Order: sequence, then C-alpha cells, then structure tokens
Amino acid sequence: MLDMVRNIFDPSNSFYEFGRKLIYVLALNIIFIITSIPIITMGASMAAMNTVFFKIINEREFSVLKDYFSSFKVNFLKATILWIIGLAAGFVLYVDIVYWLKYGIDEYGFTLGYSMMILSILAAVFLVIMLHTAFPLVSRFDMSVKDLIINTFIITVKNILYGAEALLFTVLIVGTSAYMVITGRLLIMIYMLFICFGLNGLVQSYIFRRVLNKYSEDYEEMVRKNIEDLKKEGYTFEDIE
Repeated sequence: MLDMVRNIFDPSNSFYEFGRKLIYVLALNIIFIITSIPIITMGASMAAMNTVFFKIINEREFSVLKDYFSSFKVNFLKATILWIIGLAAGFVLYVDIVYWLKYGIDEYGFTLGYSMMILSILAAVFLVIMLHTAFPLVSRFDMSVKDLIINTFIITVKNILYGAEALLFTVLIVGTSAYMVITGRLLIMIYMLFICFGLNGLVQSYIFRRVLNKYSEDYEEMVRKNIEDLKKEGYTFEDIE
C-alpha cells in the first residue's frame, strides 16, 4: 500500500505527470476564459495558451502566469488582427452559405446553386482550419501579419490532415461541451468552465508541435545563415541585434 502511494507521487511516474498537466490545464483554462471575455482578445489568448503548452510538452522551463501574459502582450496586436480578419471572413462566408441555401437553387438552378453552397461550406471549413494553425504559428515565430497569413495558408494546405485532426478535436472537446451547456447539463457546464478550453489547447499544441517542429528547424537554419552572411559583409554582433 505504501509502495503504491509512493509510486503515485513519484515525480517520474506517469500518473504524477498526468496530474501535473491536469493542474496546468485547469489554470490555463481559467486564465484563457478571463482574457477572452471581450471576444476580440481571443486570438491573443489562444496564442498565449499555445506558448505555455509548447513549453510544457517540450519540457522547457516555464511560468504559467509570466509566460502567458508575456506572450499575450508581445503577440497581442498581430494575433488580434488575425482574429479580426478571421471573424470578418467567417461572417462573409456565413452570409454566403445562408444566401446559397435559401435562394441559390431557386435563382440559379439546382446544379449551380448546390455546387456554390458546397464550395462556400468547404471554404468556411478551410478558414476554421487556418485559424487553428495561425495562433500556434504566432506563438512560435516572429513574423509580420502579412507573412503570418501567407505561411498559415501554405502550412494549412501542406498539412491539411493535421488541421482536420485539430478541428475534429475542437468539435469533440469544445463543441460537445457547448451543446451540453445549451441543453442545461450542470456537470458539463462545470466541465466547460474549468477544463475544456485548456484541454483543447493542450491537444492542439501536441498536434501542431508535430507540424511546426520541421518548420522551426528550417526557420532557425535560415536565421543562422542570414547572420553568417551579415557577418561576412562586416556587420558586428551589435549591428545584427
């Protein structure tokens, strides 16, 4: 009995590791909800949560509060711009889908109307997958908004199955919880408030770590090459900084 208890609380034990990550999930879930209340700040919140989770799963030193709010502050403008663009594009696609659903077949015939509705739905799904990709990218790389949009599009296209996997988990974890809240399930409401966003953030970080690690290596190699080229041209380290 004592050996079993000792094993449970052994820092090298997998159960202990699970419990530790669960605490981080709970903490980040609450912080995420608080910082996302204005809705417009949700992009920066997602990037900040990814920053902390990337450090956790890569076993790097971190402070939940310090790293979260540091990332929130540093990436706020870029993440918010991306989030607003995403919301605006989503609204346009929503109106488009509703239009083709209500009037498309009557006005343009079954084939064209139905085809355009399907294309609009696929475009909306692709947009959501791009948004899943964008904020992990914001948390890992220092790019301009323009470069983030371009690279998000390229990475999404090249890794569409990973993006689809990320979207599926969001539907399962967050979407199902939202449905249960709407239907008045009290226990699920508690789960919704204390676990689901953080749990989804952890899952997303695991998925996009696989995607972004290869780009991280390429990015770091590119930076090293650029620094070496600048040094060859006579620039000092201070000039580069």
